[in-house]
Amino acid sequence: MPQSLRALCLVLLAAPLLLGGEGRSRAAKTHARRKPGGPVVIMRIGRVKIYRQQSRIYFKSGLQIDVDGAPTAYHPNDEEALDTVKNAMKNPRANRPRWVGVVTDTGRPSGTPLLQGPDDPAPGYYISKTAYEVPGFADTDPRHYLDATRINYVVVPMKLAARFKTLNLLGSRARITNLETGAVCEGLVGDLGPNHKIGEASLAFARALQCGACSARFGIDRRIFLYEVFPGEPAKGFGLEEAPPEDASSVATP
Repeated sequence: MPQSLRALCLVLLAAPLLLGGEGRSRAAKTHARRKPGGPVVIMRIGRVKIYRQQSRIYFKSGLQIDVDGAPTAYHPNDEEALDTVKNAMKNPRANRPRWVGVVTDTGRPSGTPLLQGPDDPAPGYYISKTAYEVPGFADTDPRHYLDATRINYVVVPMKLAARFKTLNLLGSRARITNLETGAVCEGLVGDLGPNHKIGEASLAFARALQCGACSARFGIDRRIFLYEVFPGEPAKGFGLEEAPPEDASSVATP
């Protein structure tokens, strides 16, 4: 074989080895970044990355306040309630709004919202509900839902609950850490929200985390809270519940 052809063959034979070495180097770097059992990004909502690591999912976010389930959450007169009634509707500007945060006479968003009676905790207020339902009470009984002023619960987007459908995210143990104060509190996944929102918890949770003057109308936007959820691990004193279908319009608050 001529020397020129022999040299060309050697170059062609060496090229895959060189490329292979570079490919292995890149693979090694990727493997180094993704250690076995290390965190993996499973979802992004806005600027927030949601990670999964072994038996937990976690993310850092601000803290917006959810008052759903509280007897005084919503009232025909906003000044009497913890939150504006618009947040109990899916399309508040429509002639016939769809009610997603309160109980209606038909059990559907298109129904007429029911008011609490004289024997209920807050007569004249709407019956506010959460996705998590306390067994042993009727759908029209305020005790059938988690009281946001008393129970530490977090709100997760419906698509996140759908991703862990087989593990029943509702009722799973949850924990929030205030990274500024070091306060750590335990609770449960108790409500579902829209897919574009992340970083929301009950008023009771916010108070336990020493959030000062937090209210349903004034949360904290700074991402100083670490949220941790343990899918399929029941929170103490609560059972696991199956989340409704991801397209259920009667659950997610605006």
